[in-house]
Amino acid sequence: MPDENNDKTAEMESLQYLNQIYGDRYSAITAEIRSVIDEIGDLNRSLETLSNFDSVKGKRMLTMAGRSLFVYAIAEPEEKVLVEVGGGYLIEKSIEEGKQFLSTSIESKNKYLNSLTVEKEKLENALLEISYKLSQEQDSYV
Repeated sequence: MPDENNDKTAEMESLQYLNQIYGDRYSAITAEIRSVIDEIGDLNRSLETLSNFDSVKGKRMLTMAGRSLFVYAIAEPEEKVLVEVGGGYLIEKSIEEGKQFLSTSIESKNKYLNSLTVEKEKLENALLEISYKLSQEQDSYV
């Protein structure tokens, strides 16, 4: 009987450990999903701005001049924009190239979001299975 209790205790500890690990991973993926959704929103807003750029040319507007700092500026009728390509690097592109770059970035982020969602669903199923096994083990202890 003592060996059986040791086996059940080891099984319970193993399930609790897995539950903790999967729970932590689930939380991290959930946070990453929120972050990617925010990034997609920002990219969509930038794409919309570029798509409607003709309507703001020559007009006074607020523009970001730094973190939490906005200034009034006049949108010059330029045909080039600066696009952040990652790592803090900016590249000059035509408006059409900028829109294409943003569209490609949105598509890439959406694919990443889909893969995160699939992983999150797998973790949800694993956590449900572990919870069920834990409850069975706890019931057999009583």
